[in-house]
Amino acid sequence: MEILKNRLPWLFAHNKQQSWKRMLKEQKKILDAILLHNYKKLSFHEKKEVCTLFDAWQQVYSALLSESTPDVEENHNLLLKKPKEMYLYKPHIFSDNPPSQENAEMFLKDVFTSAYPSTRDMDDWAMHMRFAELMTLKGISKNDAKKYYVHLRKRFVNHTIVKGIIQMDIYCLK
Repeated sequence: MEILKNRLPWLFAHNKQQSWKRMLKEQKKILDAILLHNYKKLSFHEKKEVCTLFDAWQQVYSALLSESTPDVEENHNLLLKKPKEMYLYKPHIFSDNPPSQENAEMFLKDVFTSAYPSTRDMDDWAMHMRFAELMTLKGISKNDAKKYYVHLRKRFVNHTIVKGIIQMDIYCLK
């Protein structure tokens, strides 16, 4: 097997790729599928804009994942293994309206959730998961998470593949 690895390194390269990098590629494919038949018809320009924002978000997210210190990464991995713990990270509010500029400043712009099953209340679960994950990656405690305001900008849902993705902005309250 070792001889084969030395002769055909490209064959084994996909195994060396970090799991979160594979996950980013998969999420991009799912976003494209969601946008293809979104339940709200989007123009070509809107789809292109969403794809551009999603690509920019993935760069920010991959930087957060790669720059996280080992203890933060360990907390992040533990959190992903215990989804109920995610609900302990609660923002001040999830809202469809942005906060006033006097009361808040931008923390993270154009955040996208991972793709989630678009059945009933799964979007709440997806928002909590992403929010808690970002708080741990940024090294923010459960108590400090209450100082944040999450503005839900858009929901993208494809009922044929039963998947959804939410776009949101996260603000820090002053």
